[in-house]
Amino acid sequence: MAGEVKQYHPIIQPILDAFATKADEPAHFADQPKIQVDQVVSHLAFVYEKLRNVIDFKEETLIRKNAVERIFPRRVGLGGTAKNITLPLIKELIRGGYLDNNTVPEFKIAEVNEIIDKYIKLANLIYQKKSAIQQKDVFQWLFGMAAVEIDRKLVYQGIDEALMLAMETVVKESVVFDRIKLSDEDRDLQFFLAIRRVFVRSDESMINFDLWSRSFPEWKNPTDQLFDEFAAHIDEIYRRFEAEKNHPLGERLRILMRRYSVLFRMLKDVISEEPAVAADILKNPEILEEKIREACDERYTSTRKRLRRTAVRAILYVFLTKMLVAILLEVPIDFFLLRNFHMMPLVVNTLFHPFLMFLIVLAIRTPSDENTDRVVSGLKVVVYDGGKTNAPNRVKGVLTQGSISSFVFRLFYGLTFILSFGLIIFALVKLQFSIPSMILFLLFLSIVTFFGIKLRQTATELVVLKRRENIVTLLLDVFSIPLLRVGHWIAQKAPKVNVFIFVFDVIFEAPFKAFIEILEDWISFLREKKENIY
Repeated sequence: MAGEVKQYHPIIQPILDAFATKADEPAHFADQPKIQVDQVVSHLAFVYEKLRNVIDFKEETLIRKNAVERIFPRRVGLGGTAKNITLPLIKELIRGGYLDNNTVPEFKIAEVNEIIDKYIKLANLIYQKKSAIQQKDVFQWLFGMAAVEIDRKLVYQGIDEALMLAMETVVKESVVFDRIKLSDEDRDLQFFLAIRRVFVRSDESMINFDLWSRSFPEWKNPTDQLFDEFAAHIDEIYRRFEAEKNHPLGERLRILMRRYSVLFRMLKDVISEEPAVAADILKNPEILEEKIREACDERYTSTRKRLRRTAVRAILYVFLTKMLVAILLEVPIDFFLLRNFHMMPLVVNTLFHPFLMFLIVLAIRTPSDENTDRVVSGLKVVVYDGGKTNAPNRVKGVLTQGSISSFVFRLFYGLTFILSFGLIIFALVKLQFSIPSMILFLLFLSIVTFFGIKLRQTATELVVLKRRENIVTLLLDVFSIPLLRVGHWIAQKAPKVNVFIFVFDVIFEAPFKAFIEILEDWISFLREKKENIY
C-alpha cells in the first residue's frame, strides 16, 4: 500500500489478535460434532420469538442474552437440574434463531453445564443460610448473571472485550477529574462500568456479572470453600455491588463515554471490513482515513435502518398496549361507570401516541460531515498515540449549593412539572376527556416521550460533537423533562406489569415450548423408523 507508513500504538494489537481468533474459530471447530435441531420445528419457534420480541420492547443488541435470561429460570423453576437443562436450553436458542443451527460444538454442552451447576449450587446454599435480602431478589440477581455467563460461553465476545480494554486505557489517559475526590481503584471501576454501559449497552444483569467477575476471578473454577464464603457474605456483596452501580459519578461518565464509544465502534467497523489486511491499513494514515469515512457512511446507513426497525417495534408496542387498555379500562369506565362516553377522547387516546412516535422518528437526523471529520481526527489519535492528547476531557465536581439556592432550584423544578402537565390537562378538558382518560393520555404521553428519547440515542450514539444549545432546546428541555422523568419511571416498572409479556411467558410459552420439543422428538422418531425401513 502506497503512502506514509506509521506504526500503530500497542493498545491496538490485542484487538487485531481478537479478530484473528474469531476468524480461526470455524476451522478450529470444523472437526467437532455440532448441535442440530429440526428445521421445520425451528420455523415455528422462530416466528414465536419474533412476535414476542415485538411486544417486549428491549434493546435490540441484548435480545439473545435476554432470551437466555428468560429460558434459564423457567427450566430451573420446572424442577430442572444442570444436567437436564443445558442441551434443551441450547436447542431452544437455536430454534429461536439466536444461534445458528449446526454451528455450536457439542463440547459446549459440558461447559454450559458447569456454569449452570455452580449457580444452582450457590443459590441452594444461599437459600439454606436465609440471607437478609429477599430470596427472590437474590435468585433473580444470580440467574441473571448465569444467563450472561452462558451467553458469553456460547458466543465469542473477545473482540468487544479487547475494544473495551483499549478504550479503558485511552480514557485513563485523556479524562481528568477536577474537584472530585476519588481513589484510583474507584475511578478505574467507574470507567469500567461506564464503558460497558455505553459500548455494549450492558443492562443490570451484565453489569452484575462484570462486577462479580472483576471482584472474584476465582469464580471460573470455584472450590467448596469459596461457595461457602459467597453464601455467608452474599448480603454484603449484593449491597456493595448496588452502591458501586449507583455511584453519583456513573451517569456523568456514561454521557462522556459516548464520544469515546463512537471512535471504537468505527475502529471495529474498519477492521471488520478486511481483518486479514487490517494491520497494513492501520499503518497507513491516508488509507485509514478513507476507510474511516467509508465506515462512517455505512454505519449511518445501518443506523437509519435499525432506527426504522426499532421505531416500528416501538409504535406497535404503544399501539397494541393502548388498544388493550382502551378495551379493558377506558371504554368500560367511561361507558358503564361514568356514563360519559365521547368518541373524540377515545380516538385521540388511541391514535395520538403512535402518531407522536412516528413524528419523533421522522425528526431524527443522522450525523453530519463535520461529525465524520471529528471521528477521523479522534480515531487517528487513538490508533497512533493511544489516546494521549493535550486537551483532555475534564469532569468537574459539582459545586455545593446553599440551602436557599437548592430550595429555589427544587421549587422551579416542581413548577415545571405543574406547568407542563397543567397545560396538557387544560387542553384535554377542552376535548371533553374524563379523568380516567386524562390519566391514560398522560401516562402514554410520558412513555412515548421517553421512548422517543431512547430512539434519538440510536442516532446520537454516533455523534462526537457537543450539542449546540439555544433558546429552543432550552424550552424543549424545560417542558419535556417532567414527561421524561415520569416516562423513565414507568419504563422501569413496565416489565413487571406488561400484560402481553405475562400472557406469553406465564400462560403460553411453557406449554408451547414443550409442544415444540415433543414435535421435534416425534419427527426424529419418524425419521429413524423411515431409515430402518430403507
